[in-house]
Amino acid sequence: MRQANNKYKIVLYGPPIGKNIRKGSGGGVGGYTRNMQAYLHSLDLVGFQLRPLFHTVRGQFSLGPLTPVWRMIVDATKLLWTLTFQRPQGIHILAQYRDALPREALAAFLCKLFGVRLIYDVKAGSFETSFQNRGRMYKWMATFVLKQASVILVEGSRYQNFISEKFGRKSTYFPNFVPSSELPPERTNLLSEATIRVLFVGYCYPGKGVWELVEGVRKAALDGLKVELTLIGAESYDFSAKVDQLPEISGFRLIRCGRLAHQDVLAHMRHNDIYGYPTRHPGEGHSNSVNEAMMNGLVIVASRRGFLPDILEEDKEALFLEQITPESVAERLNWIHSHRDVARNIAAEARKKLLRTYTSSAVQAVLEGAYLECFKSNRKAKASP
Repeated sequence: MRQANNKYKIVLYGPPIGKNIRKGSGGGVGGYTRNMQAYLHSLDLVGFQLRPLFHTVRGQFSLGPLTPVWRMIVDATKLLWTLTFQRPQGIHILAQYRDALPREALAAFLCKLFGVRLIYDVKAGSFETSFQNRGRMYKWMATFVLKQASVILVEGSRYQNFISEKFGRKSTYFPNFVPSSELPPERTNLLSEATIRVLFVGYCYPGKGVWELVEGVRKAALDGLKVELTLIGAESYDFSAKVDQLPEISGFRLIRCGRLAHQDVLAHMRHNDIYGYPTRHPGEGHSNSVNEAMMNGLVIVASRRGFLPDILEEDKEALFLEQITPESVAERLNWIHSHRDVARNIAAEARKKLLRTYTSSAVQAVLEGAYLECFKSNRKAKASP
């Protein structure tokens, strides 16, 4: 049944917004949190109303070995209360799978029990590897969730074949996006000063390759470049300890900002020239920070992890690292210094790609179409691959 305002009510199920949780993903302000903000505040869907339902996250409770049990009780209670009293027509899960799969299987079961449509939105870049590498119970839960879903969305287009072949289901490519309201004017001052300014945004821990970035920028300074590196995000203890011990060198400046509000992050992007992202993170997908770097006209220097090679065309829209090493980082910085006009063109092409493909205006019709498909068909009908 539709609501009185003639809109279907969809509950968006994901992590809480506006909380800094030290042990949470990305220090509690990771990609899923940004997804929640973007979905809720930048999409004006025709015929559908999105409302948040926040699940618990790692680090939110400290009850020792009882923590997982307590989190499941809290999450189950929230789901039951929402389904019983708010009576949504659909639940849209920002799928984390992996250790979150039991919670998502519970949500799928309750959707089946209450006759509520399920939209399963596969985020990040380790869905296939998690399914292949985990045990029989994990595979059973993943299969149950995907079979129960009325619509399956995928952040990476490469997952469409896997989901079709493994589960016999059709899926819709729905990439990460930036709010169109945040789009800044085109850059006019990129690489315009002697000092090259490099930026990293994210959780500073070994999996993001940020230590290699620091060492690579320092090596470029030893080669004679004037370089400034800004790090934004929470730091792991090991990373902080290593950086604290680094000696000063001429031509290099390191700025460590810690966590910042989103608008402050965007302001830093307007001030920098290069976005360094040498990630080796096993769950890397379509990074929100890479989208934000694209829209702000930065030259992107990144590893080939996750969906980054699918998003950015090599040497046309980004410069990829041959290896995640300080030497590869320094080599790219030296090349950019010597080819500034070419680097500006690469940044401009990346921004054009974002404007065409990865804004809320560009993707809104895709999500509306997926929701329409969800409600026009019988939930149990299986879409042909």
